[in-house]
Amino acid sequence: MPLWPFLRVPFFTRYLYDNAANVQPSLGLAWKLLPSLLFGFRQYFKKYDYIYFSTTNNRRKIGDQYWDRADVVKELFPKTLILETPQPRHYEKGRYPHAAASRLPLIAIETILAKFINRRLKLTGSSILADLQNELSKPLGARGLACRYLAQEKVMRWVIKLYRPKAVFFVVPYINSGYVRACSQAGIPTLEFQHGIITRAHFGYAVTKNVDSSAYVDYLLSFGKVEKEMFGDDLHYVKSSHVLPVGSLFVEKMRDHFVPHQGLAAKIQKYSLSVAISLQDPFEDSLIPFLKQAANQMPEVLFLMLPRHKREADYQKYELPSNVVFEPAINSYQGILQCDIHSTINSTMAIEALFLGRSNVLINVHNYAKDYFLADLPESDINHYADSPEGYVQILKDKHFGTPEECVAMSERFIASDFKTKVQDAVHFLFER
Repeated sequence: MPLWPFLRVPFFTRYLYDNAANVQPSLGLAWKLLPSLLFGFRQYFKKYDYIYFSTTNNRRKIGDQYWDRADVVKELFPKTLILETPQPRHYEKGRYPHAAASRLPLIAIETILAKFINRRLKLTGSSILADLQNELSKPLGARGLACRYLAQEKVMRWVIKLYRPKAVFFVVPYINSGYVRACSQAGIPTLEFQHGIITRAHFGYAVTKNVDSSAYVDYLLSFGKVEKEMFGDDLHYVKSSHVLPVGSLFVEKMRDHFVPHQGLAAKIQKYSLSVAISLQDPFEDSLIPFLKQAANQMPEVLFLMLPRHKREADYQKYELPSNVVFEPAINSYQGILQCDIHSTINSTMAIEALFLGRSNVLINVHNYAKDYFLADLPESDINHYADSPEGYVQILKDKHFGTPEECVAMSERFIASDFKTKVQDAVHFLFER
């Protein structure tokens, strides 16, 4: 059984970012997750047509509740089991639009199974694996990952026998390839909701050699048309004809339900320009010093930091100037809508900012921004690229930016409108006829 389709993403994550994609089990982690083990446990004991695997960090606060794309699927097709991985914990039950259950019971079984699999696992191609390991600064633990993959596959076979679903949904399937392969072997269609930017530079999707197609999903529910255009004969992750543009639930809901935060509005009034910065954990050691230097040169500009997972306290070590602020009461979409301009390196927020009517100033440290975006977002008044803090400052001073209408028009290729209707149409077409 080929293991490379499962090992490739952890390998490239470690190679490029010195950070393994998969958290390894430990007693400390188990103790931290224990209170979440039985969350929504009664949901397991029902009949379902669809299963949806997600994580808590895929939820966004809209009004008083935390929404996931899974909630739209369950709203449209009530016999959907939502299995959610806590990162690090689940929200209170009253904050969920629709009932969900913790995936932890399955993960616990997988962890135990992996121990037994490890005792009898025989890996071939060890010399190739050793050569790959030599390219890394720290060992990857490939054997443990292989055991996890095989345990995932075995557990998913049991799940399929129990529920016999029409289809299974994923958000990040390339770290759950064992589940995907089990579905493929059982003839159960798999669908992925796009969770971030997809380009030819994304190693999760740039599958140039078809080693084992059963490890990849059957359908991709994409943000827009550009993903459909990207997949062709030379990329084997998914067929172009199986890419179905549905749009983005979160950016659509945030745009339609936006209410300015009064405290932030009061801060912004004191400055001549405001910039929302979508942070990215792997790049912060390069991004933060870049922004600090630019902010020191432009005290008249407010820089609103939008962390993905961290808190303001995590950035104290950088000693940021007073015009760099945080507002924990809002999410990234609210921050972008409330500011004049958006900046990031290569976060999906660059595309979503256009949908929200904001121009981008993309921070091109190590050429990461241009490698990801330049082919699809050519340099213009709508999308600027800054190679240095000095260049970034000059772009902000010149103030040559696209209008909100121009930004939205450019976004149409990347993010389709009417998410709920398009999801309903896609599922009906595939499974409900």
